[in-house]
Amino acid sequence: MTGFILKFREYLIYLFLLIISVILLNTNNNPQMEFLRLKFSYAASYIVSPFRFIPRTIRLYSENRELNRALFRLNQENARMKELEEENHRLRDMLNFSYQLFYEFIPAVVVGKSSGEIVNTITLNKGRIHGLQENLPVVSSQGLVGKIIEVNESSSLCQLMLDSKFGAAVKLQRSRIDGILHWNNGSVCRMDGVAQTLEVFLGDTLVTSGLGGVYPKGLYAGEIIKIEKKPGVLFQDILVKPFTDFGRLEEVFVLKQ
Repeated sequence: MTGFILKFREYLIYLFLLIISVILLNTNNNPQMEFLRLKFSYAASYIVSPFRFIPRTIRLYSENRELNRALFRLNQENARMKELEEENHRLRDMLNFSYQLFYEFIPAVVVGKSSGEIVNTITLNKGRIHGLQENLPVVSSQGLVGKIIEVNESSSLCQLMLDSKFGAAVKLQRSRIDGILHWNNGSVCRMDGVAQTLEVFLGDTLVTSGLGGVYPKGLYAGEIIKIEKKPGVLFQDILVKPFTDFGRLEEVFVLKQ
């Protein structure tokens, strides 16, 4: 202890004198000392004031971090609620549609998609153990989707209307004119085999005709969006927009026959 005092005696003496000076400064009521105390108080306040922002800045940083975390959680919850709302709408549409079906059906969920220039398929979460087999028709709450082309134990592959090998016998709901529905390109199909002399109108609805043995009669397929009659050609060029939105397809029905 003695060694410490000897080593830092100058600093200790300075600290002692500083304490005595502060005490004398605060206890002296002389007007000059009052003035000096006031100036000293201003100076000390000026020196200390920047340091007051440090705890405030730390507190604001902590609050901002907590607010960011809360905002992230709210955004996640909002996204989840919107997804549940959209799913609820889809399931209600499917439920309403299922009441209109006169066939036994197996609901399935789309778990995979494969698209290319000539092949377009989706993978479903139902398979042989659920009663699925090849050539069963597949529909959505909007209309025709395609047919089952491959079946595994617990999954299956569905060929879409937007596939180069797709074909379905259809007819115009209004005029009962028959034709064959094929994929044209992109998200558009075409109706082949309609003679130039037959009356076809934009907006006409196509339904499956039941011919061919795969697709039962009366399934909604699409609507006519373009008609072209070329001179010297036997058949009309008719483009069809499918009712099913394949870009948003998530749930389907597999019809049992």
